[in-house]
Amino acid sequence: PAIKHPLVTVPVHNLLVLAGMVAYGLTSDIRTVLLKGLFTLVPLQVLYDLVLLNAIGTPKLTNVPLLVASALLITVVLSVPVFVVLLVFGAPLASHLPETMLLSLHLAVLVFNPLLVVFKIDLHAFTAIFKVTQVYRLIFSNLVLASSFMAIVGTWMGVIPIPLDWDRPWQQWPVTLLFGAYLGTTGGGL
Repeated sequence: PAIKHPLVTVPVHNLLVLAGMVAYGLTSDIRTVLLKGLFTLVPLQVLYDLVLLNAIGTPKLTNVPLLVASALLITVVLSVPVFVVLLVFGAPLASHLPETMLLSLHLAVLVFNPLLVVFKIDLHAFTAIFKVTQVYRLIFSNLVLASSFMAIVGTWMGVIPIPLDWDRPWQQWPVTLLFGAYLGTTGGGL
């Protein structure tokens, strides 16, 4: 769907959530701060969903509260496959399971929730994207698609500093992945 006012829909709230988590001491108490960040992110994401629906011009017949609530519920369900993918790609299995689950919830909200709202939970409309010959051009011409794609790329790039032998507090699991996701989402929106 075309976005009428793309500047209004840049996800700057993600930077605010990230800054709040850093201010609460993300590197000192990761599990608690990730949980607090999630409780901050979800209400802001609901407001962002409403802004997105307004920006794409939702028809009067659409039940907006039901759409947003359904998108949130599906997002929580989709965090389970994200959790499995994180484990398959090398997340610590024995020592940091709660942190990985909280990371998967953050990633699901950042990646899937805006897509579910913009595509109005229509799987056929979403899969039509991948049938286009120049899919990257389509992705980067749509703010929400670019934002979700860059969240994944940012998470992937966030893995790079973890194995370096600097022994800094910000290199703990999953701090760098979280930074990559949040910065990627905002960067993709810009």
